[in-house]
Amino acid sequence: MTFMSKKNLVKLLCWILFFPLFIFDSSKFKKSSFTANVNITSESAILVNVDNGFREVFGKNSDKRMFPASTTKIMTFMIVVENWNDLNAKVKVPKGILRQLEGTDSSVVGIKENDVFTVKKLLEFMIVASGNDAALVLADHLGNIDSFVQKMNEKAYELGCEDTHFVNVHGLHEDNHYTTARDLAKILNFATANPLFQEIVKKTEVCLRDEDKTTSIPTTNIIIDKTRSSGQYYPYATGGKTGYTDEAGKCLATSAEKNGEKYICVVLGDKSRERKCVSETIDLFEWAFNYLGWIEVVDKKQLIGEVKVNYASKQDRLGLVPAESVRCLLPKTLNKESINIKIDEIDAVDAPIKAGERIGSATLSYANQVIATVDVVAMTTIEQSKFIYIGFRIRDFISSPLFIILSSISTIILGIYITVNILYQRKRTIKRNNIKKYRKYKKRT
Repeated sequence: MTFMSKKNLVKLLCWILFFPLFIFDSSKFKKSSFTANVNITSESAILVNVDNGFREVFGKNSDKRMFPASTTKIMTFMIVVENWNDLNAKVKVPKGILRQLEGTDSSVVGIKENDVFTVKKLLEFMIVASGNDAALVLADHLGNIDSFVQKMNEKAYELGCEDTHFVNVHGLHEDNHYTTARDLAKILNFATANPLFQEIVKKTEVCLRDEDKTTSIPTTNIIIDKTRSSGQYYPYATGGKTGYTDEAGKCLATSAEKNGEKYICVVLGDKSRERKCVSETIDLFEWAFNYLGWIEVVDKKQLIGEVKVNYASKQDRLGLVPAESVRCLLPKTLNKESINIKIDEIDAVDAPIKAGERIGSATLSYANQVIATVDVVAMTTIEQSKFIYIGFRIRDFISSPLFIILSSISTIILGIYITVNILYQRKRTIKRNNIKKYRKYKKRT
């Protein structure tokens, strides 16, 4: 057996005893909606800002299942324009198709069998005059009404509608034909992006026969008709669609724009005699335009928090700033100090860090409602201290299970070595003593 020399043994003991002294302690080194001052008596309503996305600012039973009546035709319109390339194509009214409306006492423009109209003219009949007959002719000409309705439901799902189901193309009452104010707002928002829809919903009348002005039919949407609104005309309305059945009540889905700000309002279930859905729509638009505005709540250079930094020698805190400035739709009278900014919990970050590097995210809240989320980034660049980094790595190593096992083995080996060494030295001592005794004995003899 070979044994460690005394010199190497001393080195090993010193390493075990003094190594911990090189370990460093790191401690040294804000769907939001607002309370509108508007009395909404209709059963369901929603007001959405669509300047940048789809942001609800007011809601009353906005997710309640409701009957849409003729506001259904907004979706009918979009399915037609998406599936018909030539809107000037001529369509002949087929025999029998209009019999489906017999006895319904529903809204029609009076087209007859074998009449011929362009697709665009039929769309005008359907939207401006709310002609159920025009809706049927268009859907039938695209194949058949059942497949057309299936396309309507597929599109509703594609648009993110969560509680909408169509069973016809005109909106006459059926128990399984329903939507919500929120879903209908999504559908109208989709439609308003179409130039032809924007053109047609602004029309205040449509002629059954272009050559005969006496066949002019006024729009059902009086909110855009200055000549016959009886005080319910709204100059900032940019169009929409009305609806009515006994079961649905009066319905109105409208868009409006003022000073570059765009809103969509849907009011359903108005059972009044005064068409309160119109006045309530106007009240909601006016409240939004006068009370709300786009306000910068945080600037991209604004310090919004700090986080601890590991492995850095010159500073142990890192400033955090938003990745971009954030503007939110809020009350114009807002005090910015009422905005709550909460940064995701981050224990620490490791150097090196570059300025602008993403660290986490922050949630911005107002009146206990989340109004925005934004990434937070490093305000400055922080270099890594190699000396401190190595110290941390060593400390991590000696606190690891592997180091504990190796230390235990080393201790056992050292103990064995010391024991064996002592026994070995004792044996040598005994041997030397025996040799001395033997030599003395030899001299005597």
